[in-house]
Amino acid sequence: MIHEREEFQKTFRKWWKSVSGFREASADQEEEREAPDRGMRAELCRAKSPLEVCMTAAFGGGLLPLLEARGIGVAEAELVPLAMLAGIGAHVRTPVEGTPFARLMAAPAREGGGTAAVAPARFRKLLRIQEPDDLYTMLVRLVKMTGQRTNFKSLAWACFKWDDATRVEWAKNYYNALPSKQREQNQTK
Repeated sequence: MIHEREEFQKTFRKWWKSVSGFREASADQEEEREAPDRGMRAELCRAKSPLEVCMTAAFGGGLLPLLEARGIGVAEAELVPLAMLAGIGAHVRTPVEGTPFARLMAAPAREGGGTAAVAPARFRKLLRIQEPDDLYTMLVRLVKMTGQRTNFKSLAWACFKWDDATRVEWAKNYYNALPSKQREQNQTK
């Protein structure tokens, strides 16, 4: 699938930076933001479904032509998952490498906090979701709950391949990273 290709990941990240204003930091400076295309980001953030994302200039006039210019063809069946990734990505302020999104949900939202950013009950609700529109809405909500952080590779996998294997992997990552006090409480329920 398209989301597994390294060239896709690089191209999506480049597009996301142009919409969000994020610019990588060099080794001797902190991360910086450059002027984002606020109109495109706002349009994406207002989208309530993957279909609405597909109808935005940021998606149809930004991401799709950029992918095409890089020789990355998007199959019709990949449009909705790609729109989900783009729409959810508009809500992200801080990309996180190496830590799966499910682990970020289990981590405390605030430094020094003792509870997970996403409560176990809400996480279980996520795992029960079947429909793309419902998954989109929930993932937008969860990105906000994690302090607008996500791992794009992990998020892309969920958008393109939300199946039982993905749910099991996310559950394993979430529950293994859950603060011990919450893990004990969750086991007694």
